[in-house]
Amino acid sequence: MINTPRWHPAARPPHGKKPLCGPHKIAWVALGLALLLIAAASVAAWHVWSLQQSGQPMPAWVEWMRGLGLGDRLSRRSGLGVMASVYYTIVVLTFPLGIAVGYGFLTFQPDGALRAWVSQQRDWKGVLACWFCAVFFPLLGAAFLSAAGGGNFRKLKVAGDPMALLVNGWLPFLLIGAVVALGPCMLRAIGAQKH
Repeated sequence: MINTPRWHPAARPPHGKKPLCGPHKIAWVALGLALLLIAAASVAAWHVWSLQQSGQPMPAWVEWMRGLGLGDRLSRRSGLGVMASVYYTIVVLTFPLGIAVGYGFLTFQPDGALRAWVSQQRDWKGVLACWFCAVFFPLLGAAFLSAAGGGNFRKLKVAGDPMALLVNGWLPFLLIGAVVALGPCMLRAIGAQKH
C-alpha cells in the first residue's frame, strides 16, 4: 500500500465553509470601499474646515474639486460652505457603491442561490410589482438626494454642524443607494421567471 503524503490535498479534512459567490464578494468589497471613501471625505473636509477657521487660503485641489460642481449642488442647503462642498464631492461616490452592496446582499444568498423573495415572483402581480419598483426606486433615490441638498431632514442634522456632517452626511448616499438597488433586484426577479 502506498501512503498518501501528509501534504496531499486528499489528506486534508474538507472545509465546512463554502466560498462566497461573486455578487457577495463584490458587495463586501463595495462596502469596504465605501468606508474608505467616508474616511477620506472626513479627513479632507476636516482639513478644509481648519483652513476656514484659521483664515488661510484654500489649496488648489479644493478649487479643483469645487470646479466639478457636484459638491456645490449637493450642499447648496448646508451652512458649512466649502467644507460641505468638498465632503459631498467625495462621499457621493458611496451612492453607486450602495447600489452594489444592496444588490449583492438583497438578491443572492452567500452560496450564489437567489433569495426566496426574488425567485418566488412568479405570478403577474409579482412581475408587475417588479417592473414598478425597477422604475420607481431609482427615480425616488435621485429625487431624494437632489431635494435634500445638504440640508437637515427629519432627525438627520448635517447642515450647520461639522461633526454631524462627518458622522451623518454619508448616510443618505449609502442608504438611498441600497434602496435604489431594489430596482436591479426586481429586474433580476423578472429574469428569474424565464428559468
